[in-house]
Amino acid sequence: MYIGNDVISLTHGHVSLMTSPSVSATEFELQFSRTPTASGETLSFGSTVSVVIKDNASNGDRLPNIGWVQYSLVSGSFEPLPGFSLDQHPDSDFRVMTYNVLVDHLFGANYQEEFERIFVATDPQVIAFQEINGHTALQTANKLELWLPSGIGEQWYSEKIDPDIVVVSRYPIVDSYSIVADNTNRRNGAFLLDLNVISPGKKMLLI
Repeated sequence: MYIGNDVISLTHGHVSLMTSPSVSATEFELQFSRTPTASGETLSFGSTVSVVIKDNASNGDRLPNIGWVQYSLVSGSFEPLPGFSLDQHPDSDFRVMTYNVLVDHLFGANYQEEFERIFVATDPQVIAFQEINGHTALQTANKLELWLPSGIGEQWYSEKIDPDIVVVSRYPIVDSYSIVADNTNRRNGAFLLDLNVISPGKKMLLI
């Protein structure tokens, strides 16, 4: 876009774009500011917005295949959203979370409130972390203990596969294995969990 004689490329940050959910969902939500700011200028949208979702990887997947989806913007109040719960389903035995924390952000002073809010809300029993580069498995377990304190007979078990894979679990980790992903020596991990406390004699291999 042009502001005076300057050409400005607007990014998701300029319009405060937030998207949800991701990966394999069939429905998507977008949120953005209708009065974004760029180079000190306050901008405004018209009455419609056109949306294209495109993968810039080699396959170039695009939604829709041709053209775009157009929405009319409206003002005023909306009907209340339906309630929902993050509680674990009563028929499930435990909750597993996988979390890439972006180069040790789990320990960053500026992110503690956000991480605590997420873990308290989701209350997982097994967490597979990626990008825990500069901290140990014990340090990671101790961080979880601050946010999700152990009850009577509980503790957080933890193991690390170098350089950055850490699993923290309410169930004992009886073994762990390094998996070389490719010829660049990047690694993944496999962790054998003992589920005896909730299912006698059962184990689970988490990769």
